[in-house]
Amino acid sequence: MKKNIILLLLMIAHATVCAAALKPYAPTGLKIAGGDPTCRIFTWELPDSYTDGTPFPEGVEVSQVKIFRNLTKITVLDGPATQFTDHVLSHEYPDGFDYTLLVYEVSVKVGDEWSEPCIPLQYKFGTQIDYEPIPWEPSCKEFADRDVRYYWTCDSKIWENTAEGMNYMADESVENRNLASSLPLFFKHRHDYVLEYQISSSDNTEYNIAICDKLDKEFCQELVNDAIATDDNTVKKVEFTYQIKVYEGGDLNLYPTIVLRPRHGKNLLLSSMRIYESETTTAPDVFNDNDIRDVRFYDLQGRSAGADPDGFTPGIYIRRQTDSHGNVRCDKLLVR
Repeated sequence: MKKNIILLLLMIAHATVCAAALKPYAPTGLKIAGGDPTCRIFTWELPDSYTDGTPFPEGVEVSQVKIFRNLTKITVLDGPATQFTDHVLSHEYPDGFDYTLLVYEVSVKVGDEWSEPCIPLQYKFGTQIDYEPIPWEPSCKEFADRDVRYYWTCDSKIWENTAEGMNYMADESVENRNLASSLPLFFKHRHDYVLEYQISSSDNTEYNIAICDKLDKEFCQELVNDAIATDDNTVKKVEFTYQIKVYEGGDLNLYPTIVLRPRHGKNLLLSSMRIYESETTTAPDVFNDNDIRDVRFYDLQGRSAGADPDGFTPGIYIRRQTDSHGNVRCDKLLVR
């Protein structure tokens, strides 16, 4: 007779399966709560459980809080702190900022374990420059030649605007073939995005799509590699996570732009492009039920019992699940 497998609503005690279960959740709700042009007051909410869902034992709380600015640790606060004031015009920056991008992250320590950093808070400081906000859906079709450079940076001799979209007319012998957004895009560090675009071509033009820095060509994140245009004219979708790069000296890449690069052939037609933030923005310690990559079972002594509970002898087992971001969740199963 087939055994019944019952999921108990009991979370695994943090002493059972693996050290990963002892990792505390990251803080949540990081925001700017006040300040003035020379400083900012940040607040956040502290976790009260480990990443497997087990609550902190009585008397256990956050012992330290670590603050990061632009991916670099700037201070460690003792105790269960929930507020920090950053004096951005200080001895570290005697002349202040003319313009910069500031990215803040917070992690906490419980016992001997540090959490992953929270979802970053990102904002611009100083003299404002023009950015294209996300969601971004630039015009591709039927606008006057004088308006091309408002949306795109390109060589007007090899890119032609038509009723169907931006049409590439050159071949691989032409240098500087890139079509790029004219303004930098306001991507957020460690956030997930979706790129949707529509390309067709009569001669199977090869192309790449990448994120580059407008002022430093060394920064590049390939989104589409070695693609070939086809005649079906379907909308293609690419999911990616934007990662800020820190250059030597601590500077960030501040001016990300989307670039379409024809590689071989000609008559490549870009008829639409859209970028928007995904609902599954990368959040450490937030388990993704819809994208479980690995499931393992253990007995109460921590010994591996395999991956298929149908063959288990009756008893209580620990189920350990891992999602696509490496987050771990553990619970108990009763096999009868």
